[in-house]
Parts: sequence; structure tokens; C-alpha cells
Amino acid sequence: MPKSFTKIKAILENVSAGQLALPLPKNVVEVRVQYSLNSKNGHMGARKFVKEYLPSLKYHNEHIKFNVDHKLSNEKAPSFSIHTPEGPLFSYGMKLKHSKAISDDIKAELLKLNRPKPEEAS
Repeated sequence: MPKSFTKIKAILENVSAGQLALPLPKNVVEVRVQYSLNSKNGHMGARKFVKEYLPSLKYHNEHIKFNVDHKLSNEKAPSFSIHTPEGPLFSYGMKLKHSKAISDDIKAELLKLNRPKPEEAS
């Protein structure tokens, strides 16, 4: 198999079965990610997170709007947030964090959000 097919296969496997291959709660309407393309002041982890991990989350939640803003001022902290019609459900600051750490923290929070509540389980 040519190398280009191997690379494409690896990318598709990462998207379909990546670390953030999780469904979001049904009440989520939007996911927002804000960061600067300039990697100074702690934005590099956010840039890599968007490139490596966000496609998997988006693939498994096609019905949700993903708003990615990469024109944030470099002085402001990069952020990831999940919104419902009532307002923000979860917000996460990504400044000075590695992309894998960002992904691990967001995955842990998503697993908590997807866990059924005791009154729903009965």
C-alpha cells in the first residue's frame, strides 16, 4: 500500500475512533473553541488540540454547531466551552497546557456529563 494511503487510513481511524469519539449530551447546541494562531503565551496546546483531537468530537456530533475562532488576541487565554440553550454547560481554559492534557481533561468532563443522573436511572 502506498504511503499516502497509509497516512489517510491513520487519519480516518483517528477521526472515527479517536480519544474524543464521544457523543455529547442531547441538550448541547454549540461547542466553542477560541485560540490564537500565534503559539506564544500558551496557545500552542490549543492549536494542536484543534488539529489532532477536535475532528473526532465533531465527527461523532454532526448535529452540533462547532464554532472555532482562531483569531483571538494573543493576550487572551485560549478556551473550550460547551453550550446549551440555557447557557454554558462547561468551560475549560487551555492556556499553557499540552494538547494531550487538554484532551484528557475534556474527555473526563464529557464522561461525567454523559453519566446518567440517579433519578434518570430509576
